Amino acid sequence: MQRSLLARPRKLAAPGLNRWLLPLTTLAVRLGIGKAYGFFVFWLPLYIFLVLKK
Repeated sequence: MQRSLLARPRKLAAPGLNRWLLPLTTLAVRLGIGKAYGFFVFWLPLYIFLVLKK
């Protein structure tokens, strides 16, 4: 008999794996990407407009 992909032994995490590591890492990556996007799309043009226009 073939094992199902959703069988319980396949869903268990490895011993010692911290389940909070993946969401926190994902959040850090997304915040970093958002920070870079915000810098180039919003902050840099605003800085150029307000400070360098003088």
